[in-house]
Amino acid sequence: MKYSLPALLFSFLFLSACANFRLHLEGEALEEAPSALGEPEFTVYLIGDAGDTEMGEVPPAVRLLGEKLKTAPENSATVFLGDNIYPDGLPPKHDPGRALAEYRLKVQLDILKDYKGKPYFIPGNHDWYQDEGRKGVERQEKFIEKYLGLGKDVWLPNHGCGDIETENFSKSVVGVFVDSEWYLMNWLKERELNEGCEIRSRQNFMFFFQEALKKNRRKNVVVFMHHPLHTNGGHGGRYSVKQHLFPLTDLNPRLYIPFPGVGTAFMFLRATVGSRTDTAHPLYREMKKIMEREARKNGSFIFAAGHEHNLQYFEIENQSYIVSGSGSKVDPVAKGRGLQFGYGKEPGFSILKFYPEGETWLEFWVAEGDGSKGRKLFSRQIKGKLPTFKTEKPDEYPIYESGADSMATVLKPDLAGSALHRFFWGDHFRESYRASVKAPTLDLATWRGGVTPIKRGGGSQTNSLRVVDKEGKQWVLRDMLKDESRMVPYPFNKTFASGLFADQFTASNPYVAFILPKLSDAAGIYHTNPHLYYIPKQPVLGDFNDTFGDRLYLVEERADGDWRDLPSFGNSKELVSTLDLLEEVQEDHDHRVDYRAVVRARLFDNMVGDWDRHDDNWRWATIKDENSGVTWYRPIPRDRDQPFSKWDGAVPAMVRIGTPFLKQLRPYDGKIANIKWLNYHSKYFDPTFLSGADWSVWEDEALKMKAAVTDEVIAHAMEDFPKEIKAIDAPWITPRLRQRRDDLPDIARRFYLLMARKVDVVGTEEHDHFTVERLDDERTRVRIYHSNKKGEKKGAPYFERT
Repeated sequence: MKYSLPALLFSFLFLSACANFRLHLEGEALEEAPSALGEPEFTVYLIGDAGDTEMGEVPPAVRLLGEKLKTAPENSATVFLGDNIYPDGLPPKHDPGRALAEYRLKVQLDILKDYKGKPYFIPGNHDWYQDEGRKGVERQEKFIEKYLGLGKDVWLPNHGCGDIETENFSKSVVGVFVDSEWYLMNWLKERELNEGCEIRSRQNFMFFFQEALKKNRRKNVVVFMHHPLHTNGGHGGRYSVKQHLFPLTDLNPRLYIPFPGVGTAFMFLRATVGSRTDTAHPLYREMKKIMEREARKNGSFIFAAGHEHNLQYFEIENQSYIVSGSGSKVDPVAKGRGLQFGYGKEPGFSILKFYPEGETWLEFWVAEGDGSKGRKLFSRQIKGKLPTFKTEKPDEYPIYESGADSMATVLKPDLAGSALHRFFWGDHFRESYRASVKAPTLDLATWRGGVTPIKRGGGSQTNSLRVVDKEGKQWVLRDMLKDESRMVPYPFNKTFASGLFADQFTASNPYVAFILPKLSDAAGIYHTNPHLYYIPKQPVLGDFNDTFGDRLYLVEERADGDWRDLPSFGNSKELVSTLDLLEEVQEDHDHRVDYRAVVRARLFDNMVGDWDRHDDNWRWATIKDENSGVTWYRPIPRDRDQPFSKWDGAVPAMVRIGTPFLKQLRPYDGKIANIKWLNYHSKYFDPTFLSGADWSVWEDEALKMKAAVTDEVIAHAMEDFPKEIKAIDAPWITPRLRQRRDDLPDIARRFYLLMARKVDVVGTEEHDHFTVERLDDERTRVRIYHSNKKGEKKGAPYFERT
């Protein structure tokens, strides 16, 4: 028995196929692309984990890549695969570690100065390691875009969101950008992690990932992410003999203290349980399983990642996996498990070359010495010609081909409606969902001169399709019926829970968005202009026909970009998101929020009972005053799903009592029972965007709106319901809306007092001078001025609040 422990140790070391620094290769190392292929249609350079160097030094792999990029073609992209700054991303400007962090990033950015192609950066786990991870990621994004002077979409996904970003590199090559650290991190540490983002859950992430692969499955698709789905390095449970015998060297290369038994035990635990950065971790396994399932279902794809400090290539079940993470560090790699190439002794990068008919070649390069020179270790074709597909025939679209100018449709013909069910779960707007509504058909080939589908979208409840017209303007086609499967994760989506969610969606009136434009015009609120259409399946939809068409859709402008010809968007030349607005106003005194316009918009929300007004449900019209040079930001509400909602029934009432944050889910009524809970969903938005308005503004706006939204305006707005719905819902909504309108001054006072308990006063990144005056026992005046470098105020205040 005295030899059992050494025998066990030896057996584990032997069976685990230890990682090492040797070259691992299956088949030929260097093959040459036939000259008959011609020049590549597109080239992608891949380097990861390049952010670890000392002041005055340049990582050899980064220097070698820079040499390559000097002669790189314009039709190319360079993707930095995360961990751009070790050890914990980009700290704030006054942090002691800021200078070194900036240097580590700049040595990568500097090789791009004369690069003709397009650079891209994605975040890795180390880029998220600031105390406020998302702010750190956004800080790095902002720094890179400003330093390179290339504008947005150099850092993907944008704003620290988990959104799936797709870039069309060429007619047959597509990049799909994923923030895998967003998926794997502990979300409880980031209170506002998903604010302002299209994707807000891991279930939604996988839905959009599937859509990205499905839409582009006939092209060469590269999925860029930091964490590899397959690896034979340390994060994949393959360790070197040194790691088994001297485990402390992972923390400090100089700690050669032998702990053979302890090291092996630790490595065993890491290989079987793992941290969030290891493939053994349950959340990592979940991500890998789902992404690979969608890949196998939709074709053959290339996954490119960093994370491991070596070079690896796998071919597994018709998918290709590249690890290119030795940008500034090196680590060993083991053979087996589908590995075609593996090397970790020298730093390097990889290159993908896509040829006109789809053939794809992969190269691995390593740096020699300081990186002035390097050598190619691997070159092989990894994909053949793209298959050709027949286009769908017109006779597959019977409704479209019939030429019908309108169609009558019922949203939910099988909706439950027994008296007992309605007692417990509420009447809601069931009758509207069961009503047959006639709507004009929409031919996308002729509408607005013909439109082209570009992206599937939608939030956590809605399926939508984005299309672009001949003028470059984008429009959204939104399914009138919400999709409960996007809120209910597996396996609960196979149970009664799915039907319960679908039933409760009927508390929202599906047709209410159509009556809001006339009310908004009267109140002085910017708005979209939704229209109801029946959209049949049709050739223009192409691959989207399998999930879109033969239903009712709300069609409206996408509030983004240039809409200078649209009065309801303020004739603005640029509409921006809330996150973009915050960046601008923090950078420049002359970019300011129109607080009066925000007060007006929020009073309107309270009048119509729209409780779902979080940050991402707003876009902002930019209006520049040529005389003063000030750019004003005025709000445009979007996604109007919840006005006049009817959360009646015994069960919703009981849930409200026991669950405070659901207290906003109540039947719309003439009186607001609790102003706090109605506005709970805007608890972060309101303190930021209402802070500059004192009571005189609130009172003035409330009185103006009360006078402007007359009984005639309300009656006129109800005419925009489909006629079948007007007869059902206008009699219920009208008297309640009139009462809310009449109550606007009281609503304004209650809302103002709620917000006045705590007022956020925020300066900019420029020089600011604050003054605080105590006027009496109840009033304080705060002003913010421009200031010089000495802190002396200049001119009139750009912010004032009493």
